[in-house]
Amino acid sequence: MSVQEPLAAPSDSQVWIDALYDPALSGFLAAAQSRLLATAARDAPFLAEQLTEWITRKLAPEGRPEDYYRKARAYPTLLFPWYVARALGGDGEADAAFHADLVYSSINGYYFIRLLDNVMDGEADMETALLPAAGVLHWEFQAAYRPYFAADHPFWSFAGGAWAAAADAAVHDAVLEDIGEAEFLAICGHKSGAAKIPIAAVCHRYGRADLIPPWSRFLDRFGAWHQMVNDLFGWEKDSRLGHQTFVLCEADRRRRPGELVADWIAREGFEWGVEILTRWISELQAEAHGLECPPAVAYLKKREEWLAVQARNGREGLRALAQLLAAVRVHQRTGA
Repeated sequence: MSVQEPLAAPSDSQVWIDALYDPALSGFLAAAQSRLLATAARDAPFLAEQLTEWITRKLAPEGRPEDYYRKARAYPTLLFPWYVARALGGDGEADAAFHADLVYSSINGYYFIRLLDNVMDGEADMETALLPAAGVLHWEFQAAYRPYFAADHPFWSFAGGAWAAAADAAVHDAVLEDIGEAEFLAICGHKSGAAKIPIAAVCHRYGRADLIPPWSRFLDRFGAWHQMVNDLFGWEKDSRLGHQTFVLCEADRRRRPGELVADWIAREGFEWGVEILTRWISELQAEAHGLECPPAVAYLKKREEWLAVQARNGREGLRALAQLLAAVRVHQRTGA
């Protein structure tokens, strides 16, 4: 679905991702986590206990909840709005209340989407009983913007459209049976479209609504890249759970007679996916240059380097898998 759990990344990757969160943004994130749990405890104390357990034990069992957003593989939910604000001259200290509310809204929106995602993906050992919390999370996500935009402000029309389009893409994606590159870019890559909402808020806040369309196009392309990362490196889990993805559909189209998905991944599928990801991240860097946002360009360059590391590690794992599959076939033929 639209927001899969970030997997562990090499320690050197974590060093650079940590460096992207300057002290001001880190402070807003920590405060937002505390504010969310405190608000839930005040308004819905029993639900708050379950929500706290889900956030702290399932989503971030190895650290503080705020560290969950800083994984190298995580969607940069908080970084892109921060980059746009700084590029437009927005000072985190001078406009601290706005940035604090922006981060607070974004983490509520993330948890809302993640909660529904896990239920749709069939991974809802805790989430089904927690579904009513979606109402609380959605309320907090939306309410955080109210001090800044009047009811008739164009922000609300854009935000509602972006939210509905992301939901539409998620539902459409769930029923797709044959996904090619065109369908992937037009539907699957748009599931993270809610990320456009804080970008739009920043653009309106600093008087640059004209930047909303180009940033929206960029986020659609980045969303496709991010989803492709999940699909390629998570192919085994998706196959086991019966999830249909671009990668698995391509495997069905290209596999030789009698060939397993794992065989195709090891033979050519992994390199096919890495080539697409490498090409797309290069195109995204060119697009980010056009947005005149140097931090976004630097971030994408680091993600390109991260991809190279993941590709190298993946190749090593696939070599071992290919050897195992070969040994199994020898055993099946000889019975030895």
